[in-house]
Amino acid sequence: MHLSDRQRAALANICDTFAPGDGAGIPSASRLGATEVMAALVLHNPRAAEVRQFLRLLDRWDSPATQFVLGGSARPFSRQSQERREKTLLALAHSRITAKRALFQALKGAATLSYYLTPGPAGHSPVWDAIGYPGPLGVRPDAPAPPLTPVRPSAPTTLDCDVVVVGSGAGGVLHRTRRSRRPRLRRHLRDRRHQPGHRCVVHELDGRTGTSGPDARAAAPRRGRRDHPRPRQR
Repeated sequence: MHLSDRQRAALANICDTFAPGDGAGIPSASRLGATEVMAALVLHNPRAAEVRQFLRLLDRWDSPATQFVLGGSARPFSRQSQERREKTLLALAHSRITAKRALFQALKGAATLSYYLTPGPAGHSPVWDAIGYPGPLGVRPDAPAPPLTPVRPSAPTTLDCDVVVVGSGAGGVLHRTRRSRRPRLRRHLRDRRHQPGHRCVVHELDGRTGTSGPDARAAAPRRGRRDHPRPRQR
């Protein structure tokens, strides 16, 4: 999936409205290359429905009807002055309609984030110098291996773990971390000893699977099958 010329032009106009530059040393978002970064962020959204919805918005963004509904001006967004574009976007921010305010927050967040993230053609953005940011430090040569290894199975595989965590959000990451560090008590008739933490598998809705914990082996639950630890009864 990629942006059409019409969609890319609409996205550039939106980004340049939020980050127009100063006309001298600080470039606009499109000149810096932030439009491409924002396009990559949008297209890599794992929620396909949200991507299609945003692309439809870009297709209709420059139409007079869309601009009249969003900001009250029937003039295409690409033909408006910078001041008029800002008023159009601010009309979304101050709207009584929740969906319009949410749209403004989404556009502003993605556009400004892309603008500050983009290193530019030279590899060091002049925006970073203007705000006193020295740039990314890079990767340490002695950095440890990541504790979670992502795997995208291409065929049914067998799950070999103690706990399956569905989703890697804030709750899922916390649960996985605690489980992988918590001592595991293995009980036998004559053997009672503490083992290292649980072997965890974090399963994402887009098919990615990450394993962690001692001796964790890559695996993903077969389609239609999902194992969960049974809750303890008190």
